[in-house]
Amino acid sequence: MTNLEHLNYSDEFKKQVATEAYSHTPSGGYPEVADKYGLDVTLVFDWVKHFFPPPPAPFLSVHVWVGVTEQTANEFGKYFAYSESYWDIFEDDDLNIESTGCAFCVDLNTCYLYDEDLLFYHHAGQTLPIAELIKELPLSTEMAELNILDECSKRGLIQANAVFYYADPTQEIHEQNKLYNGLIYLGLFRDKK
Repeated sequence: MTNLEHLNYSDEFKKQVATEAYSHTPSGGYPEVADKYGLDVTLVFDWVKHFFPPPPAPFLSVHVWVGVTEQTANEFGKYFAYSESYWDIFEDDDLNIESTGCAFCVDLNTCYLYDEDLLFYHHAGQTLPIAELIKELPLSTEMAELNILDECSKRGLIQANAVFYYADPTQEIHEQNKLYNGLIYLGLFRDKK
């Protein structure tokens, strides 16, 4: 098969094959899909990559929330706690938004737990200049820090005592104007070069 032979197929056909391979992968994998349509398996892989590109990697960008809370550090941390029965419910496949027992998950409008490895939060215990608090975030680039500080400045945020970030750039934040654990959602900030 030549490199140009894939041009003989319509985009509709390519997408149909890619969808079958990606979403309904048979036990024989992509080679079985390729055989079914008389295709070279590399075409199937290429079409899947084209129509179903991989999501951005964790920590590529981070969602950031910041503000002043009257809660203690312990109370603030409970926002991220989840129900001990979650995994039993998860195994039964009987999930709903309240199943997590996690206020953060409810605010994200998801019945699945967040990935704990992608979450960072800090409660300073006292109000600090915003730049000092943002320095507590384990950011990878100075540019991310500057962009976050710029957004704080645009919003008139000068001081805060709590901040958290979630490093899953695929997580949709449906309600960007609401308070999350009493904090303002600043946005999604790129954190890798």
